[in-house]
Amino acid sequence: MAGGELMELAGPLPAATNAVIRGTRNGQPWSRYVDIPALRRQSLLDQDVVTFITDAPAPTVRVFVEGSRIGPSVLVADRDMNLCQLLDHVAVEPNTADTGSVYLLRKRIAAQQRRSINEALDRLERQLFTATSATTGVAEIRASEAQLVSNYIQRGRRLEPEGRLVVMDNGGRCTNVRLEDGDTIVIPERSDTVLVAGEVSTPQAILWRPNMTIQDYVKAAGGYTQRGDDGGVMIRRASGQIILDPREGPRPGDELIVLPQLGAKSFQITRDLLQLIYQSALSVRVFN
Repeated sequence: MAGGELMELAGPLPAATNAVIRGTRNGQPWSRYVDIPALRRQSLLDQDVVTFITDAPAPTVRVFVEGSRIGPSVLVADRDMNLCQLLDHVAVEPNTADTGSVYLLRKRIAAQQRRSINEALDRLERQLFTATSATTGVAEIRASEAQLVSNYIQRGRRLEPEGRLVVMDNGGRCTNVRLEDGDTIVIPERSDTVLVAGEVSTPQAILWRPNMTIQDYVKAAGGYTQRGDDGGVMIRRASGQIILDPREGPRPGDELIVLPQLGAKSFQITRDLLQLIYQSALSVRVFN
């Protein structure tokens, strides 16, 4: 039987682009991978098995739209279309949509982030269980510390990265990013507040004012905690962009995060001789 005759009988779907042929030739297992035109010319024998598959990229991609939008939530675009071109076809309410903070959620990036987190946790776990101790006192400290770190590792493995891709620059201009199938475009709503979080006494959202500095926002949130680092402040834009050591105050919709101080750990080597210093070192290690 010719492959073309088989196709008339089987009626493969229009999406089929290739076929896998498995059978026996001269008493030996035999297989071929061919496209549809080659299958029409292929001679088939008794007991051959033909599997039709789709093995070509689709000419279009499906993109989801979330956030402050007016139009449909699902768009179908050409595979070679970039984000800036597609945004021209997304209807938004100009008074409420923050078009300068658009970002992408991409499944492939989320998988990469998940793999990176697991690798970092694996390294931390190896360091935890292979660390050596010079004395019994240090061993006891490391045992209690190991329990805390182990709990942190377990929580870290339950994290689900969102796969956010920053696509806007500081001026709110779009970047020509090629879209992938399954991408989600998020258009945030405009906000008039700044969220102050991290090592502050009362984390809260504060109304944005153009003349307020970073220290003004921290003071409005109750000031620094004992662990707060007055020189370690980070701003996270609504688009997901991270700004370390910012030189200017936050924008509306930003998140101002005060980082904790990272003090050096001190362990008492001779606990029997310096018990009081040992307890002080432990307190600094726990609370600093």
